[in-house]
Amino acid sequence: MQPPPLSCVRYCKHWDCNIENYASLHNCNNKIGIMPNFSTISTNIKLTGKPCDINKETKTVLNKLWNEAKNADLKDPKYNDATIKNFGIMAYGNTTGFACTYNKECSDNLLCWYNRKPENGKPLYTSGSDCTKGGCTNSTCVDYLCQLKEYTPTKDFLPRYCHPDVDGLTYEQHLTAQYMMNYYRRLLATGWTRDKSAYAPTATALWSVVYLCASIGKATKALADAVACLDPPFPVARGYTQTHHVINRLNVDPKEALEEAIKAWAEQAKKVDLKPIGGAVFYQDEVEEKASDFAKMITDRNSAFGCGISECKAKSYTLVLCHFNGLFTSRDPIYTVGKPCSRCAKFNKKCEDALGGGLCINK
Repeated sequence: MQPPPLSCVRYCKHWDCNIENYASLHNCNNKIGIMPNFSTISTNIKLTGKPCDINKETKTVLNKLWNEAKNADLKDPKYNDATIKNFGIMAYGNTTGFACTYNKECSDNLLCWYNRKPENGKPLYTSGSDCTKGGCTNSTCVDYLCQLKEYTPTKDFLPRYCHPDVDGLTYEQHLTAQYMMNYYRRLLATGWTRDKSAYAPTATALWSVVYLCASIGKATKALADAVACLDPPFPVARGYTQTHHVINRLNVDPKEALEEAIKAWAEQAKKVDLKPIGGAVFYQDEVEEKASDFAKMITDRNSAFGCGISECKAKSYTLVLCHFNGLFTSRDPIYTVGKPCSRCAKFNKKCEDALGGGLCINK
């Protein structure tokens, strides 16, 4: 077997968090399609046992796919989906963005998406001298690969998912908010949330919440823009609860703004005693007065949320606003106390265990 010829044009591939998001969704729901010009690799990966070294296992799997090249004649490097499908997708010279994902909740496969699709029988790349001899149009040769001056993350996905201009946030920022919300909900569910005295009691049925940008996010962004320079309380849509946080500066990165706001709401738990009454923790007294945002964020009534960020230039601050679909009022229970996940089955859900357990997820 001859080694493959040098490539004079092969782009450095950038990790694209937007691609990662959709690959993750597809990994759990194959009804979510793949863009026509994208290519995909799906292969089994075993991430079990103790200790589990995810980096080592992922590298082993990817090396195996790459080594398809050892059984092919690449003197004339053309794509063949029968013999070098995986290698060809990984090596395709025109690809600029990709991402891989793994979700133990619903699949045992490592799934990788690439933003270009090689054509069967067509060249994988242009043979010739490596890029140190030239050939990188509108890019720079770095470590034998053509490095784009700037990479723009993929935005054109299925219509059912909104673009960043809908709520002013990117897919990565949506995921940041969702992961953080579920992180603090998981802490509470499993008994690791610190309150004023010790630890809050565990919860029987906290759902893993999802970020809905096209509905809750869009409406929240519109409200945030309208009230950014006004004093709270702000208007709240019927059927929702609302949290807000003010950052006393402008030009804040939206991801950092969400992280600061969600952390601030979560830490309100340290100001109160989350004592159960008759098998539940209630929204009353000091919880209502000092930990209102925390209660709205972690209640077992929530299944979805959305956020909006807006600046008040006149007062030099940034407003973070979020809405949740779990409605409750004064003296209502926030969550039922008991063994984590013990009531998931009542709602036709199961307990997730991939990230520490405690939350109810879809079966």
